[in-house]
Amino acid sequence: MSKSKGNTHARSISLIDEQNMSLPNNVGLKNILKKISDLEIENQKLTNRVLLLEKRLSVDFLTGLSSRDQGITHIESLIQDNDIGTFSLVFIDLDQLKKINDSAGHVVGDRMIERLGNILKKMQLPKQTIARFGGDEFIAILPNYDHQKTTSWCNCLQKRTKLQEPIRIDGQHFYLSVSVGSYVYHKAREPEHLDAKQLIERADKDMYKNKQSKNDSLKSYVYKVPVGG
Repeated sequence: MSKSKGNTHARSISLIDEQNMSLPNNVGLKNILKKISDLEIENQKLTNRVLLLEKRLSVDFLTGLSSRDQGITHIESLIQDNDIGTFSLVFIDLDQLKKINDSAGHVVGDRMIERLGNILKKMQLPKQTIARFGGDEFIAILPNYDHQKTTSWCNCLQKRTKLQEPIRIDGQHFYLSVSVGSYVYHKAREPEHLDAKQLIERADKDMYKNKQSKNDSLKSYVYKVPVGG
């Protein structure tokens, strides 16, 4: 009888010990699961921040157009793309922005930039990239555009800007006006060392020439490879 009671007592102690042992194990498991859940939440927050940062780096915050870096990256990719034989680079300068900022303030200047950005976004087609290159400068990258199509595109931009109503501030009227230049890249004719920076410089040179001449007619700057070069 004593043996039976001893066995019963031993089983009771064993059951109590198992229950006591399982309690901290369950609590520990819950803590681990909570930590995993917290880490997943933090990881998702970090991922969202990275995506937001990447978006900020790829998109101009004021206009919603591509950033300078994105524009340059697209040019380089087209240079390397053997399926693209020709593309056009258009350099766009917002006229008199410094004068507008000095006389009416940067708020008005930003409104002018936004207006031009909206026009450019409406003109942008699939596979094209239009980027804000600097404060008052933009670039448009137009795959498979020759000189004729590029000139038509530039003329369309000029017409659309001229149709914009002026911004009126304290009796002053500020009209949207742009100067543009272009460079058409022909893969078969270009020297191998030509890069995005050189293309942009050539389009910028054409823009400056057109700005200086005060001529509405747009003439693409044609780079000719020297014979034997």
